[in-house]
Amino acid sequence: MGRTTTVLVEAVNVGPRHRKDLGDLKPLAESIDAEGLLQPIGLTPDKELVFGMRRFLAVRDILGWDRIDARTVNVSSIAAGEYAENELRKDFTLSERDAIRRTLEKKIGDRRIAPSGGVEVGNSPQVEPGEKTRDLTARQAGFRSTDEARAVRQVTGKGSPKLVEAMDQGTLPVSVAAKVAELPKAKQNEVAKAEDPRAEARRLLADSKTPHQQAEEDPGRRWSAGLHKLYVLLNSTRDLGGIAKLTRKWAAETKQGYIAELKRIVGELNKWIKILEKKP
Repeated sequence: MGRTTTVLVEAVNVGPRHRKDLGDLKPLAESIDAEGLLQPIGLTPDKELVFGMRRFLAVRDILGWDRIDARTVNVSSIAAGEYAENELRKDFTLSERDAIRRTLEKKIGDRRIAPSGGVEVGNSPQVEPGEKTRDLTARQAGFRSTDEARAVRQVTGKGSPKLVEAMDQGTLPVSVAAKVAELPKAKQNEVAKAEDPRAEARRLLADSKTPHQQAEEDPGRRWSAGLHKLYVLLNSTRDLGGIAKLTRKWAAETKQGYIAELKRIVGELNKWIKILEKKP
């Protein structure tokens, strides 16, 4: 870590942050005013804020300082630096952890690493031999397990804002919230607003069939759900930078295996299209 220097507040660049709930900054500002800034903020060499968002805002927006003490730091990514510093001070909510995990996953690339050795992509965290990206990013974002990260992703992806808030506040366990996220939004909100969310969740889950359960019982619905997974794959590939970027460091043998599988799938899809295009 670099030495402490004084920088102009207006020179600090605050990029996208994963922390949404900053808490009450007034007590922090009062403490800084009385005791001074005990811990400098962290900046990249380009003066992008890595950690110390609450201290920075207290100094800039409440105390009105024009200068602030800062350290120049080199981190694998802004997301990783933000997590490493803030987790020790104010716990991230589960949905904030999920946002960090998604950022790290996008930076690394969602792929299985060949067992011949770890691969480091740019300034991304190091992926160990044989380790999956989802396992690494779940650990880096502070989840207890990949299963917990997957359940949280289910809630943030399908849940209503009220359901996500209930999960973040701990009124609904993650595992229960993930099941409730399969219900219609109106029922999700019923659970989140209930006096006893857990009891309401148990009642609704017992009385309602989730879309997954409906798909299992209805072949047409099940087929539509499978097609939706293909859409998800296409969108995820695009979000990760496209197939060329995603597979850039894959071994030739690995690529050939996937090419053969994709050709088989495309061939089958073309058969389906021809059948559907035939007149009744």
